[in-house]
Amino acid sequence: MNKKLAICLIVLAFLVGTVGGFMVTNHFWKRFTNVFYSTALAAQTGTDVHLLSWLRSNNVTNTVDLLEIQLDGSVVGLGVYLQNLPESERDPTQVKILQQAKAYRSKFPHKSSSPLGDQMISNIFSSVEIENQNNK
Repeated sequence: MNKKLAICLIVLAFLVGTVGGFMVTNHFWKRFTNVFYSTALAAQTGTDVHLLSWLRSNNVTNTVDLLEIQLDGSVVGLGVYLQNLPESERDPTQVKILQQAKAYRSKFPHKSSSPLGDQMISNIFSSVEIENQNNK
């Protein structure tokens, strides 16, 4: 086998491997994200149905309880996400939303069934307060 043919075969094998690897990775990544996204949408849809049903039957207590739990989860998720970003890369709108959640919780205090979760939320709100003071 001559040298040119060997180099061509090596390049061809590299290209086939690269394209094949990309296609397989792309296929599994799409499946993973589709399952993850559709599962999140299904959960949100189920929650929305419960909330709307409770509101329409004037079951305010269950509605408020579930919305408070959702707010806890959202604050923790967004807070942890923002804490893991350098301050220069944080979306100011997302920080403002956490500040709005903090203002809401100041007006309407809520304790969950998880002391650890309550502590996480308190820490997140404290970090938002510190950031708010730094931006003044």
